[in-house]
Amino acid sequence: MTAMFTSRQIYLAPVFFLVPGTNQLPDWGFWPVLHIGQQSFNIVILPLILGFSVKAIKELMSALVTRDLRTQITFGGVIVVAGIVSFIFPRIILSTLSVALIICFILQWRLRRQSRANKQHFTKPYAGIRILGVLEQTPAAKMGLEAGDVIVECNGQAISNNENFYQAIQSHSTYCHLKVQDLQGEYRITESAVFADAPHELGVILFPEN
Repeated sequence: MTAMFTSRQIYLAPVFFLVPGTNQLPDWGFWPVLHIGQQSFNIVILPLILGFSVKAIKELMSALVTRDLRTQITFGGVIVVAGIVSFIFPRIILSTLSVALIICFILQWRLRRQSRANKQHFTKPYAGIRILGVLEQTPAAKMGLEAGDVIVECNGQAISNNENFYQAIQSHSTYCHLKVQDLQGEYRITESAVFADAPHELGVILFPEN
């Protein structure tokens, strides 16, 4: 399960410049001129475009393991060959075992590093809404919700999109009752009190609708 999101924001801001003298620009009559002491300045306004583009990618640990399967199989084959050689030459057994353990730790460290470095999200479900992240110290965290869970029911109402999910949350201002499906397909029921002044702030980051 993988997905990729690109967020682009563009802002247009005016930038003001003071150009000394009045002969450099055409005399439009209405254009403001600023006088400071004996010097005159034309006020020039130029548009400044500011923007950024962010690409977020995240993937499940199982996807990393599958992608790294070839390396693991190659390492296993090398260990088998090294074991046979060590059986023939017993003096190198300790050296072979030490090298194998070091390589094993390196592969595990590499796998964990990749899982932390990549920021990939999950695919959008056909039914319900998938959780991409859970904020700490929120009602969602108290309910034990995890990234990858799919919310299929909220306060007795079936959930199909973000809009009716928030409507269902606001139907009860004191608590939230959820039916959730995990990545293994198992269903569980969980509930918690919500913020009275902001019941919609459950603390979950959802798959964007658009």
